[in-house]
Amino acid sequence: MHQNGVRLYKTCSKMDRSRSFGTKADIQTVETKFKRRCKTHRVYRKLFTDNADQANKNVSHESSYKEFKSAAVVSNTGICSTIGKNILQEGGSLVDAAIATKLSLGVVSFQRAGIGGGFFMVYHDAKSKKDYFINAREVAPSAASVDLFKGDDYARKCGRSSIAVPGELQGYYEAHRRFGRLPWSRLFQPAIYLAENGFEMTRNCYNWSRVSMKRLPENKQLRDLLRKEDGTFLKTGDSVRRIRFAETLRTIATEGPDAFYRGSLTEYIMKDINDGFGRPSIITKNDLTRYRALVKRPVKFHLDDLTFITSGAPSGGPVLAHLLNILKGYRFTTDDWCNNKALTIHRMIEAIKFAYCKRSRLGDPEVNDEIDKLVEEMISEEYCNKVRSKIDDIQTHPPEYYGSDMTHVFDDHGTAHVGILGEDGSAISVTSSINKPFYSVIGQRTGIIFNNSISEFSNEKGVHGSQYKVVTKFTQHSNNLIEPGKRPMSSMSPTIILRKTPNGSSVRMVLGGAGGSHIISSSAQALVQRLWFKRNVNEAVKEKRIHHNWLPDTLFVQENTDEEIIDDLANRGHNIQIMNDQKSSVQIIEKLSDNKIVAKCDERRGGYPNGY
Repeated sequence: MHQNGVRLYKTCSKMDRSRSFGTKADIQTVETKFKRRCKTHRVYRKLFTDNADQANKNVSHESSYKEFKSAAVVSNTGICSTIGKNILQEGGSLVDAAIATKLSLGVVSFQRAGIGGGFFMVYHDAKSKKDYFINAREVAPSAASVDLFKGDDYARKCGRSSIAVPGELQGYYEAHRRFGRLPWSRLFQPAIYLAENGFEMTRNCYNWSRVSMKRLPENKQLRDLLRKEDGTFLKTGDSVRRIRFAETLRTIATEGPDAFYRGSLTEYIMKDINDGFGRPSIITKNDLTRYRALVKRPVKFHLDDLTFITSGAPSGGPVLAHLLNILKGYRFTTDDWCNNKALTIHRMIEAIKFAYCKRSRLGDPEVNDEIDKLVEEMISEEYCNKVRSKIDDIQTHPPEYYGSDMTHVFDDHGTAHVGILGEDGSAISVTSSINKPFYSVIGQRTGIIFNNSISEFSNEKGVHGSQYKVVTKFTQHSNNLIEPGKRPMSSMSPTIILRKTPNGSSVRMVLGGAGGSHIISSSAQALVQRLWFKRNVNEAVKEKRIHHNWLPDTLFVQENTDEEIIDDLANRGHNIQIMNDQKSSVQIIEKLSDNKIVAKCDERRGGYPNGY
């Protein structure tokens, strides 16, 4: 049944392949023919799923881990993984598949993804052996300044004043222009289909909607989006349709990203933003027009015979590199995990605290030359050895022990990840964000859910919330203060890992995560479990986690962790708080030595892999 759906999907798109952007009439003709044929073959509404009843529900632990022969796609939502797989089978490139998957995620997982935000992408081309980092992070408007938000946390965090200039569409276009194969308009059809015909609300989306409606009663647009005809609100499993957003996507499919930044949608976008709740926005049409995605060299570092390719600053990639390089010197083995677990976890915690302290010095290298030098230091073996020598096996220490860089970095939220390994050995890892779910404007004309990424800039110099109990003399000027055109820091850290082979390097793993500041620590723990403790991918991702932000001085331990471990960590001086198991998720694809491909989606937040 599913193969018929794929074949029909391919047939109905032939007329679209000759255009960069099809006309609106062309796209509607394709969709009409496609729907008619699907109904005839009884595959309508099952097009994008291998198991329709599992498409939007929390899947079993078994289905979150799968094995494939040729290619694999992982994402936070199973139906979107299937869309990526279908694009690959249609002859699309990895970038085509990633864009189609992410656009669909922006429809279904609308609490944490969408074209109102931004992303980081790393891409390895197996044929050319070249690696790329695309930075489509949101930027501060041209009128932004520290004084503008001084003493006004609400303006920084909530509503229209918290919106930074979105970069997602411009980033997709830059990636497609360089590496795309199918027409741009073709990549939008699955997302348009889902938005028009409906999808089931996920548990995570429902949970966030309840929280945000309670915290922000003034966000009437959210209530309008979630209210059913009978006056009640959507809940897990209910069908969601986003008709206005489908029309917006159709316009962008037809006219390209210029429709958003300098075209037919721009005026509507500005009205949507200005009609939103909260303090007035400072975004202008010129801010949208001037936005550019950046194509840069990724950060590379080596562990044993592996080469890691990750995103550069202001992402979390350099912090992940720093953390793993600190831990490398312990030369962990399975014995450390089996026989010295408490000490091993303590060492990991201390390394995380040092890494997250260093993270507070990072910022946007496009506006501060110091950042590139700082990243070089963070991944240097000599510096990481020096940091490791400060780790005390007996006890933990107060925040100032880990460095004088006492500038708190605000937590980020609302992230979604996609990883793909292709038949030719190329790989792509991309993580996107709109930041805090439903804390910003929902466009009444366009259906776009906007970011609140202004909140990811640091506060003014020397100011910290009382909860952090920071000693003022250690405070330094933050490199993450808001400035016009600046990109805020993020924990997103998409990563690709290469292994050495007799024929040169080839992809071993594709990795990324969602969950704000927990992304870095969770990704590192999954990698330590797989690479050094020799757990398989399924076990590595399922293992219970810890997390420490350095500030505040609290160790988060996942619920149901062994009491003996918790007691041992408390005796070493850690201030422990139990966290639920949904704080973060990690997605991994690995190509084993026998060329079998294994893929794992973290059941903490649902989703399942797909491939062939």
